[in-house]
Amino acid sequence: MIVYVVVAAISVLLAVAAYYARFAVFLSQGFSSDPTTWGDFGSYVGGVLGPILSFISLIFIIKSLRLQNEANEALRKQAQESERSDQLKSFSVLFFNMIDSQKSLLEKFKILFFENGVGITRRGVDAIVKIEDEIKVLRDLGGSDERVAAYIEDVDATDQIFGILRAFYISVKMVSEKLSDSKGFSGSERIDFLNTLINFTDFSQLRLVVMGIQFIDSAAASYLKGSDEFVSVLNISGLRLNLY
Repeated sequence: MIVYVVVAAISVLLAVAAYYARFAVFLSQGFSSDPTTWGDFGSYVGGVLGPILSFISLIFIIKSLRLQNEANEALRKQAQESERSDQLKSFSVLFFNMIDSQKSLLEKFKILFFENGVGITRRGVDAIVKIEDEIKVLRDLGGSDERVAAYIEDVDATDQIFGILRAFYISVKMVSEKLSDSKGFSGSERIDFLNTLINFTDFSQLRLVVMGIQFIDSAAASYLKGSDEFVSVLNISGLRLNLY
């Protein structure tokens, strides 16, 4: 901006200097007392400097508009970041509530097993380990995926495994949809939340989820199988979809 002010000042001085050199130096004319002559001088100065100063004023206006646009863009970005931060805070509250609800599902998880004709109820981690042991026995005997799936369906008549699988699926889907690229979030942020979900989920419960993905035919299982981000984080945790 200072450059243009200097250019404008120099232009004024040059215009006046040129007029002075023409009439005072080369034509040896002094200062006139005739108002008409001064009017002619004013017309000369206005005619010479008018376009120059108008052009400089136009440049000032363009630069001012550009600065205003930059300021508006900065404000828009700041508003978007603020909105994004608020969305992330709201999501985090909901996300960790979902994790807590999954913990309560594990606490309520119980399966009735029959051992030597006696019904024994196992709960939580103990029930999951017992199911895994039974699956291992079936596999050692050459049991197919269909046979294992039938066993799970039989032992879990109340669909508790499906309930735990579905709750986990909702959490993963929530991360994928509410933190999507279209809403201004990145894949690394989704990976961070998925990593948190897996790390905050009891390892035995996580194995039960993998069991459900592998053997339960459902939309939840299909979705989790097709989620590349979830599968990649799961693999990093040391688990795989065909664990059993």
